[in-house]
Parts: sequence; structure tokens; C-alpha cells
Amino acid sequence: MKHIFLFFLICTLCLCINAQPLPVNVKILYDAAKTDIEKGKVLVRYFDENIDNDTILKHFITLKNHFEEKKEFVLFDYTMLGICRHLSRQSEYTEAIKELLQLLPRFVHRNDEYGVMICNRNLSYAFYASGDKDKTLYYDQRTVDLSIPLAAKLDLAYAYNNFGADLAEYGHFDSAAKYSYAAVRISKEINDSILISKTLGTLGEYFIAKKEFDSALIYLKESLPIAMLKSKMDHAFLLNDFSQIYLEKHDTDSAIYYAIKGAELSGQLSFKSQLLRSYKYLAAIYKQTGPLDSAYKYLLLEIDTKDLIFSVEKNKQLQLINIREENRKREAEQQKIELRNKIKIYALISGLVVFTFIGLQLYRNSRKEKKAKVLLQLKNTLIEQTLSNLKATQSQLIQSEKMASLGELTAGIAHEIQNPLNFVNNFSEVSVELIEELKSERSKAKSERDDQLEEELVNDIAQNLEKINHHGKRADGIVKGMLQHSRSSSGQKEPTNINTLADEYLRLAYHGLRAKDKSFNATLKTDFDETIGNISIIPQDIGRVILNLITNAFYVVDEKKKQVTPNYEPTVSVSTKKVNDKILISVADNGNGIPDAIKDKIFQPFFTTRPTGQGTGLGLSLSYDIVKAHGGDLRVETKDGEGTIFIISLPVV
Repeated sequence: MKHIFLFFLICTLCLCINAQPLPVNVKILYDAAKTDIEKGKVLVRYFDENIDNDTILKHFITLKNHFEEKKEFVLFDYTMLGICRHLSRQSEYTEAIKELLQLLPRFVHRNDEYGVMICNRNLSYAFYASGDKDKTLYYDQRTVDLSIPLAAKLDLAYAYNNFGADLAEYGHFDSAAKYSYAAVRISKEINDSILISKTLGTLGEYFIAKKEFDSALIYLKESLPIAMLKSKMDHAFLLNDFSQIYLEKHDTDSAIYYAIKGAELSGQLSFKSQLLRSYKYLAAIYKQTGPLDSAYKYLLLEIDTKDLIFSVEKNKQLQLINIREENRKREAEQQKIELRNKIKIYALISGLVVFTFIGLQLYRNSRKEKKAKVLLQLKNTLIEQTLSNLKATQSQLIQSEKMASLGELTAGIAHEIQNPLNFVNNFSEVSVELIEELKSERSKAKSERDDQLEEELVNDIAQNLEKINHHGKRADGIVKGMLQHSRSSSGQKEPTNINTLADEYLRLAYHGLRAKDKSFNATLKTDFDETIGNISIIPQDIGRVILNLITNAFYVVDEKKKQVTPNYEPTVSVSTKKVNDKILISVADNGNGIPDAIKDKIFQPFFTTRPTGQGTGLGLSLSYDIVKAHGGDLRVETKDGEGTIFIISLPVV
């Protein structure tokens, strides 16, 4: 049973390995990547690190077939980039260029900026292998331009390094130095040993191109130990670089040594471009030093290798590829032009249709307009007649409303004045009866008179006269209040310091109340906004409003104190504040508050919360009208049992 289980376990592991043909360390990074593009970046890094392995191509092809079977086309395309890179190294540049030119539109179509950049980088490798200087530099520049926005230092360093190497080889030394030094700096920042070796080698080749061989040796010797351990391809480059330097310095033994080593390593790697360099240097050295047989041998090998790299067939294929690419670009441009022309034609046709439609609409509207004019004249006549009727009806409604308001106001006045008049009449009648009774008592003989009864009658008459006087004054107060309520203010607005006005009326109300009732006492609090300055108001009217609100506040806190509330301290607060384009004047008390049931009635004429005979109910109504006449607002905030705040809101003028 154990053997069967072990067999199935081995089969499962084999299936898992075949399911994704990647090394374990690469597989971990690949599985951690969340998107196809991130997985593609892992694959590109894997391909770059194994590009000098001559047997790796079969593995790349296996990986390509795997993604093709799984229909993972993005990863298939990334794998094709690795295969093309390997083909370019083996000087199979025609196949690489043909495939890359087909891959590029697919990456563009998917908006895969990273894939587009790598495709351009590989095109620069392929055209360099083909010996096409202009296209090599073109795709180098494109790679740099596409790498900068991606902000990936590793890829940017590769782009700078390739561009710097090619610029130096083609004689553009100033630009080559700029990109080569930048590549070295970035590679050291990210501490990538393979990239450090590559960039140092490129900087050495820059100095070789400038014939500054001592400087070149410094960078090449620093690069060589890393390349020997990390990158066979870079090692092959460096061996030929050393051979080139010693050939130029006429150190033939060293030149031969490094050229032979370069040829051996390049042959193992099938690295034909570097193999060609080795044969070229050996042929040149033996031509100078002999024997000529060796010179002839390496010259033939150089020619054979060059023919292998740049064969007539390959040149034909490359020309065909270039022609097809140029045709494709021309066709794409022609399609763009045709599309633009079609858009212009469609726009023109659409414009004609729109203008035709507008013309028809204008003609139709013209006919309608003529008919409408006739109807309009009839309607105008009807409207004028209706307007005349409406004005007459409106006048009647206004008159009716005035009469209704007057009737309501008259009823209110009659009701309010009726109470004190009833008291006056009743006490007058009682007083007449008392006087008659007093006269009757006085007509008796002196011995029969009741002095105590006379005294009581006189006292009753005096009390009645006091009541008559009190209710007469109340009726007089109602009439005066109504006169104040009805007349429009004749005062002129003038700049007034609202803080000073509020403080003045607070002190006036407090000391006036203290003069009448020595037992009255309350805490006064003020909080004035000093940034307000002067505002344009009628000071007498606004002062009357503030005085009325403060007097009411003193009344309610005094009433609450009379209820013998424990630990209660009567407090009245007056504050001002500027909020945007409004001035707020607040009068607050800590009395019993206003019940919700009557809160909506407090600004109505004749409504009062005071006991009968102690208020006319016109103070808050008059205050409300004065504030409204100033273009402001008077509102109340109250909580039953906790106090009341009256807030005057006036515009800043």
C-alpha cells in the first residue's frame, strides 16, 4: 500500500513540475505576481539571466508551448521575447526581427507599456546583430524613452547601458559617456552584480573607442571577475575587449592569449558575433607577427563566420522584412489618412443633413409664425380683457383682505380693551352703591351712626377708585401700544455701535427694575464681538427691541426665583457676533423657558404669558415688526424649564 501511495505522489509531483516548467526560485516569484504583466516581468528577468546558456533555447520553446496550450497569450508573447533575444545572440537576427515586429502591435494593443519597452529593447539587440546602425540607435532611443516613465531602475539601467555602448561604437562619444556613467551609477544603487559587470564593461568599451586604453583597462579589470562568475556572454565580450586593447598596444602575446580564450568561449556559446571578433583579431595579429599560415587560417575562419552571420540569404530576408515593415507602416499611415478623410466626409454629410433639417425647420417655423401672429393678436386681446378682469378682482380681494384684517384687528382691540373697561364700569357701579350706602348712614342721627361701617365703606370706595385708575391706565397702555404698533418709524438710519447700544440698554433695564423693586437681583453677562464696528440702523427702534427683550428676561428669571428654586442664580446674558453678512444680537436667560405649545404664538399681537393685567401682549409683536422693517429676523430658541434665547439677526449694511 505504501508503494502505491509513493507511486501516486511521484506522479503528482511530476505533473506539478510539468504544469509549469520553471525553476523553483523563479516559480516562487512567478506565483507571487498578481497580474500577467507582473508575471511577464519575472519571465524577462529569467530570460536575461540565462541568455548565455546555449542549451536554454529548448527550455524557452517548452515554456512557449506550455503557455500556448493554456491559452495564456500574454505570457506566450513574453516567452517569445526571450526566444527572440536568444536568436539575436546566435546571430539569427532575421527570425528575431520578423517575430518582434509581429509581437510589438500586440503589446501596443493591450496597452502593456512594459512589454512594448522590452520589445523595443530586443529590436535594438536584433538590429545590432544585423549591423543596421540607424535602426539600432533608433530602438535604443525608444527603449530609453519608454523606460523612464516606468520608473524601474533595473530596466532603465539596461536601457542606458545598451544606448551608451552603441553610441560609443558608432562614434557619438559625448552622449555615450552620459548614458554609460548613468548606467553604472544606477546599477550600483540597486547593487545588481550582473548589471554592474555589464555597465563597467560598457564604460571600458567607451574608452576603447576613444583610444584611451589605460582608462579602459581600469573598468574592464573591475568588470572581469564578476563576469567570469555571473555571465559567460559578458565574459566573452571582455576577453575580446582585452585582446583589442593589447593589439592596439602591440602586446601581441597578451592579444593572442585573450583572443584565443574569447574564441573558445564564444564557440561554446555559439556567440557568433564575438567569435567573429576573436578570429578578426587573431588574423590581424598573425598577419603582423607570423606565421602567415596561422594568419591565413584565422582569416578564412573570419570570412566563413562573417558569411554565416551576414549571408546573402539573411540579407535578402532582412531586406524583405524591412520592406514589409515599411509597407506596413505606410499602410497604417494610409489607413489613418483614409479614416481621417472618412471622418471628414461623414462630418460634412452630417453637417449638410443638419443644415437641411434646420432649413426645413426654419421654413416650417416661418409658416407657423404667420399663423401664430394671427392667434397672438386674438390672444393678446383676450389677455388684455382677462388682465382687466383680474385687476378688478384683485382690487376686490385686496379690499376684502384689508377689511378682514381690519375686522380681526378691531376684534382683538375690542377684546383687549373690553376687559379693563368692564373692571372700570363694575367698580364704578359698586362705588356708586357704596356712596349711597354711606350717605344713608350719614343721614342717621349721630347717636345711631355706625362709625366702623362708615370707615369700611370709605376704604372700599378708595380701593375701587384705585382699581378704576389701574384698569384705566391699562386701557391707556393698550391704546398707546396699538398706536406704536400701527405707526411707521420716522427715525433715520445712522451708523451705530451695536455693542455700546446693547450694553447701555442692559444697564438701563437693570437699574430701572432695581429702582422699582429693591429685592430684585440678577447676574449680568456680556460677550460682544469687537470686530463688528458700526452698522446702519435706527438706534431708538433697535434699542426699544433690545430693552423689551432684556426686560422680559429679567421678568422670567425673577419669577423663577420667587418659586424658591434651590441653588438658582438668576442670569441674563447679552452677546453680539458677526457671521458672514449678518450681525447676531442674542438675549438669553436661565428662566423656565417657553412651552412648545405656545412658542409659535408669542409674536402675535395681544398674546402674553404674564398674568392678566400685567402685560399688553404687544411688546414682542412690535419688536418683531421693527426687526423685519430693518430687513432682519427675530427668532427664539427655548427649552422648557432651562431658559430662552432671543436672537436678532440684522444685515450688514
